[in-house]
Amino acid sequence: MQVDEIWNTAGDESVDEAWYAKRVALLTAMKASELTWIRDDTEEQIATNEFIERTIKSLVFGGQQIHDHLESSKAMLLTIRSTASSLLRSYLNGYRLYP
Repeated sequence: MQVDEIWNTAGDESVDEAWYAKRVALLTAMKASELTWIRDDTEEQIATNEFIERTIKSLVFGGQQIHDHLESSKAMLLTIRSTASSLLRSYLNGYRLYP
């Protein structure tokens, strides 16, 4: 199953940068899990199962951090755009901020 199918099955409806971030994170986790599984010589692949548990917890926490970062970045861009727009309007109206 491909990462896109997994996210779609999970109900992901992302259409912004998060779409790519989620898929890259999941693909990385899946490949790392495969490598762990190949080297795992514990009974019933206990080491692999523990690795997957830690990785999933990390993805959930990391996903929230990515979301928070994207939201703060959007807010910052809106502030910059608003400020730039105000400065440009002031300049075009003949008011110069700097001598």
